[in-house]
Amino acid sequence: MWRQYRKIEAKEQLLIALDTAQGGGDYTAMQVLSKTKLDVPIVYHSQQPTSEFLPQLHRVLEAMSNITNIKPIIAIERNNGGLLHCERLAGLNIKQLYTLFKMPNIGAIDIASQGGSRYGWDTNMSTRPVMISELRTAIHQGLIKVYDPMSYGEMLSFIVKNGKPQAERNAHDDLIMSLAIAWQMYQMNLQVEVVATVNQSPAIEVHKFPENQILDEYGFY
Repeated sequence: MWRQYRKIEAKEQLLIALDTAQGGGDYTAMQVLSKTKLDVPIVYHSQQPTSEFLPQLHRVLEAMSNITNIKPIIAIERNNGGLLHCERLAGLNIKQLYTLFKMPNIGAIDIASQGGSRYGWDTNMSTRPVMISELRTAIHQGLIKVYDPMSYGEMLSFIVKNGKPQAERNAHDDLIMSLAIAWQMYQMNLQVEVVATVNQSPAIEVHKFPENQILDEYGFY
């Protein structure tokens, strides 16, 4: 479920990546990367189908926006029906307190030059090797601070099979792929949008692991 490792602070820019799940044995996995501090303060990991998770996610994104006074940017992986989740979340974002990421066109270097790009992140034969390679480099060089033990566990079970990096048998890679998407977002020149009205909500409190559920008053469960 939710795992939180420190407070979210005012003026902190958050880049959020969501790997979707349709149910069964798959996991909905989300990593919240702080572009400001280069760490991952919040993780979501559950077998709850992404379709059921979206209303809660919407409330969480609005809470983050109110706390930081900067619109968080969220990228939902488009694969396996993810584009429908993108469109549904866009419909919930009536107050425009967060930004849905759009995959840049080939050759585009920032979010303003995307043209008519669709919502979400596209993991494919071209992007996947780059995502994994650049995340591995970032972890090995200590560029990102990762607190989450389950994320580290997936890294340890990640192998190369027939030239393709993937989770070993009976293991998962949802947390790795969502973190890889977040790291790709970090490397792009994403425009910062300040929220027009400041909500003076206190910072999200931290709870001890593993009972570190984020406070209900922010819509987290």
